[in-house]
Amino acid sequence: MEHLYDLPEDCISSIICLTSPPDALKLSQVSSIFRSVAELDCVWDAFLPSDWQHIATKSVTPLKFSSKRHLFICLCNSILIDDGNKSFALDKVTGKKSYLMSAKELSILYGDELTHWNWKAIPESRFAEVAELKTICRLEIEGKMKTGDLSPNTTYGAYLLMKISDRSFGLDSIPSEVSIIVGDQEPVNSSVYLRHPRSKKLESLFYRNRVETLKARVNKGEEKMVGEREDGWLEIELGEFFNGGYGDEEIIMKLMEVKGCHIKGGLIIEGIHFSLVSSFLRLVAASDFVWQTLLPSDYNKIIDKSVIPLNYSSKKELFIRLCNSILIDGGKKSFALEKSSGKKSFIISAGELSLLYGEEPDHWTWKSLPESRFSKVAELKVICKLEVKAKLMTSMLSANTNYGIYFIMKITDRAFGLSSVPVETSVEIGNQKDVHTATLDHRKDEKDLPEGKQRYERVPYKREDGWMEIELGEFLNSGDDDEDEEVTVSLKEVKGCHVKNCIVQILLFTSPHDASQLSLVSTMVRDAALSDLLWEKFLPFDYREIIERFVLPIAFSSKKDLFLKLFKPLLIDGGSKSFSIDRRTSKKCYMLSARELSITWSTNPLYWCWKPLLHSRFPEGVELIMVCWLEIKGKINTRMLSPRTTYGAYLIVNLAGRAFGLDSLPSEVSVKVGDHESKGIVYLRHNNDNKRKQEFEMVIMRHRVETLRSRVDRSGGQEHVLCERDDGWLEIKLGEFYCDGVNDQQVTMCLREIKGEHLKGGLIIEGIELRPKLIY
Repeated sequence: MEHLYDLPEDCISSIICLTSPPDALKLSQVSSIFRSVAELDCVWDAFLPSDWQHIATKSVTPLKFSSKRHLFICLCNSILIDDGNKSFALDKVTGKKSYLMSAKELSILYGDELTHWNWKAIPESRFAEVAELKTICRLEIEGKMKTGDLSPNTTYGAYLLMKISDRSFGLDSIPSEVSIIVGDQEPVNSSVYLRHPRSKKLESLFYRNRVETLKARVNKGEEKMVGEREDGWLEIELGEFFNGGYGDEEIIMKLMEVKGCHIKGGLIIEGIHFSLVSSFLRLVAASDFVWQTLLPSDYNKIIDKSVIPLNYSSKKELFIRLCNSILIDGGKKSFALEKSSGKKSFIISAGELSLLYGEEPDHWTWKSLPESRFSKVAELKVICKLEVKAKLMTSMLSANTNYGIYFIMKITDRAFGLSSVPVETSVEIGNQKDVHTATLDHRKDEKDLPEGKQRYERVPYKREDGWMEIELGEFLNSGDDDEDEEVTVSLKEVKGCHVKNCIVQILLFTSPHDASQLSLVSTMVRDAALSDLLWEKFLPFDYREIIERFVLPIAFSSKKDLFLKLFKPLLIDGGSKSFSIDRRTSKKCYMLSARELSITWSTNPLYWCWKPLLHSRFPEGVELIMVCWLEIKGKINTRMLSPRTTYGAYLIVNLAGRAFGLDSLPSEVSVKVGDHESKGIVYLRHNNDNKRKQEFEMVIMRHRVETLRSRVDRSGGQEHVLCERDDGWLEIKLGEFYCDGVNDQQVTMCLREIKGEHLKGGLIIEGIELRPKLIY
C-alpha cells in the first residue's frame, strides 16, 4: 500500500477514470487518498457526457451542484428538458445517456382531434400530459431521434411506454406492427398484441374468419410481448440498434395498426424511452437454452397437434406463440401457456363434451358464433334434464400445479328455466371429489338478496372475452410419472324434470296472438311463451335466407322480436321487392315493385314516366303519360310463398288528377297458376267519381263504347272495384290462387285494356302485392 500512496495524484485519477462510476465510488472507500482522488472533478468529468453543459442548459429546473460527482448523481435521477417534453438521465453503471420522449414529442395520427385523443394529466406520469385514445380506426404513432444525441458505441433499445385503461376495446383484435429504422439501414419489423401481460384474453375471440384474414396482412416479424416496468407503466420494445457514433443519423420508430379498420380505444401513451441494452444479457435472455426450460417438456407433441402449422425461428418466439393460444386436435381443443409461469391450459370445445341428448336437434342446436374460437358451439333449445360431462387425463397438464376447471357459456335473452333449478358441479380425480351447488342464471334469482350475498356457492362471472364462466371445482395435479389419472368433470341438475318443455309443445299448436295472450297466465308459461323454440316455429321455414336478402340489416334480440319486426314491410333483393309477415295468419307477404313488372312500352319516356313516388316503400314508381295499349304483368314462383295457403294478388295504384280514358272500358284482370286461371274485370276509377261525368261520356260515346265493351272477355269473371288502402294507395284485385307448397309453379298476374284502342293516361303504379286470403 505504501507504493500506492507514492503514486502521483494525476496517475491515480487516470487509473480511476478507466473504471466505471460504481467502481469509483467503491475505491473512494479504500483510503483517504483514493477518496480525495475519486472525488476530483477530472475523474467525474470523464464519466459525464461531453455535451453535459448543453444538456444542463435545457433543464426545466436549474441544476445546482457542488461538484462533478454531485452533478453525475443528479443526472442519474433524471431531469426534465426541452420545456418538459423530454426526460434525460444517465445510466448509473456506464454513464451512458438515456432519453424519454413525451407523447407531445411524438407524431400521433389525429392526435390533435378531440374526438379521437384526449390529452390529460395523470399523477403517475413524469410529464405534464399524456395522450389517451378515445376511439379510432387507424392507430399510428411515430417518434424520431438523432443518433448524435445519444452515447456513441452503445446498443440502445427503444420502448413505447403505455397503459391500457379498464375501458379498452379492440386493441388486441389483431397484432399491431412495430418498426425501427436507423438512417439508410433496412427497417426491423416486429408485431405485438396491445394487451396487459396478465390479461387472459385470447387473440381469436373476435370475428374469427375476418380476423384471420386481417392477420395475414400484418407484416409480423418477431412477435414482441408487452412488459411491466417497476414504475407501473407497460412497455413495448419497438426495436434495438447500435449507435456507432460515426454520424448524426435519424432514428424513426413506429407503432401502427391500420389493417383491421375496426374501432379501438383505451390506450394511454406516455412516450418513447431510449435506454441501454446489455449485449450479454440480451444474448442470454434470447438463447434457446433459456426459453426451452420455460416450454413444457412435450411441446413437440403439442406442435404436431396444431391445426395451423407453427413457424418459429427461436424457442422464445415459440413460447410467445403458444401464449396466444392455438387450436389442436382438429380444432376440438384450444391450448395456451400461462405467460408468467409457462403452465399449460386447455379449453375443451362443446363438441368434445358429453351432452345429454346433444345429438337431438329438438333439444340442442349446433351453430357457429363469430365470438367463439371453435367452429361450432352448442345452444340449448329446450330440455327436461340438463347434464354435461367431460373427461381428461392428468398427463395432459403441467405437473405440481393446482388447476381450476371452468364452464364457459353465454345466457341468451330468451333463456328460461335456468334460474329456477340449481345445478351440481363436481370434479373427481381418484378418490377425491370436489362438489358444489351453483346456478347458471342468477340474474333474477339474486335480486331479492342483500348486497354481497348469494344463494348458491358458485355463480357465473363475466370474462374479459365476453363469455361467462362458472367454476366447477379444482384439483392438484401432482404429476407423478408412474400414475396417469382420469379427471371427470360434470354439471347436472339436482332436482327433477321441468314442465316447460310440455308447455312449449302445447303452445306450438296455438297462434302467435294466442301465445302472447297466454304469456300473461303465469311466470312459467311466460318463460315458455317467450322461448326461441316456440317463435321459430311461427317464423317462415326459410327466414334465415330471407334475412340475408334484406337491403338493410335487421337487429333482433330474440325470435319473437324478429317475428314482430317482420310485420312491417322490409325491402329485399336490392329494393325491387318488399317482404313482410301477415299479422293475422303469420303467412308470407310480398310486393313486387313496378320495376319487377313487365309493362308494355314502359321504357319509352313518351308513354311512361319513372319517378320517386310519395308514400311509396320503393325508390321509384311509374306514371302512365299516354298510351292506347295498356298491359301490365307480374310473375312470382310459388316456392317463395307459404304452403297450404290461398293467396290474393292485388295491383297497387293511384289515379293522377289528370287521369283520362281509364274507365271508358273495363280492364281485364287475371291470375294464372298451372292449369288454373282466375279472371275478372275492373273499371279504373274511384267509386265516388262524378256520375254525371260518366253519364255525359256515355251519351257522347254511347255507340262506340257499347261496341267496344262487347269485345271484352267477361266469361267466368266477376267485376272488381278499386278499394282504398290505409297507406293512401288504391288496390285492384287481380285474382286469387292456392299454393299447395308441393308443386313448384309460376304465378302470372295481369291487367290489360287493349280492346278500346283509345288514348288513356294518369295511372300511377307502385307494384303488385301478394298476401294470404282471410277466411272467416
